[in-house]
Amino acid sequence: MAQENRSLPSHPPAAVTRLLWEYDEIVQANPPFKILAAKIAEHGDLEAIRWLLATHGTAPLAAWLRSARVVSLDERAAAFWCLLTGVRRDEIHISPTWVR
Repeated sequence: MAQENRSLPSHPPAAVTRLLWEYDEIVQANPPFKILAAKIAEHGDLEAIRWLLATHGTAPLAAWLRSARVVSLDERAAAFWCLLTGVRRDEIHISPTWVR
């Protein structure tokens, strides 16, 4: 798996920046991890997921899943990210369907 402390490339790939369309260019160039994790977990394609794992590893993702007050993922996506990060499903809080 990826190294946990690898430095980020100068800019995320297009597969990631297209998920950040509502943010300005400054945020798109250097997005905070919480924004990256949420956007890629909800809407990311394989390229975006691979980039996130290669640049951050699974430990920050696991910490994000556990610390987020509410994760806007459906049950299937939550199961995927829990399996990938080793987080138990009962450790995360998924938003109700009507909120998503």
